[in-house]
Amino acid sequence: MRNLMLAITISCASLSNHAACIDKAAPNVDWYGCDKHGENLEQANLRDANLRMTDLRGVVLKGADLRGAHLEAADLGSMKRTGSVLPGANLTGANLQQAHLEDTNLEEARLDGANLEGANFYRATWIDGRKVCGVRSIGVCN
Repeated sequence: MRNLMLAITISCASLSNHAACIDKAAPNVDWYGCDKHGENLEQANLRDANLRMTDLRGVVLKGADLRGAHLEAADLGSMKRTGSVLPGANLTGANLQQAHLEDTNLEEARLDGANLEGANFYRATWIDGRKVCGVRSIGVCN
């Protein structure tokens, strides 16, 4: 009986964790570790969302609001052109390799340890909130 109760508890915990991954985009959504590879999240409101360790490779985030989102160790490689709003987002250790971040607002975003190789920051507002990245801003804001 005790083993049965333990199995039921573990199953319920697994279902509740999985259910978060199917939740619709919304402020404070918890998609920790979810696979959102290639999804269209254009204009999504993901303010303060938990996107830690989430697979966001190739997603479309054009016009999405990610203010204050937690994207630590998330994979945003090859993310499609965004124009997103990311002020205060935490991208510590995130993979932004080959991401299209043109016209994105990165004011006060944290990029510590993030992989920026090949990321395009053209016309992005940099983390200081004052600098707008120039034409040759690949992997770095020039």
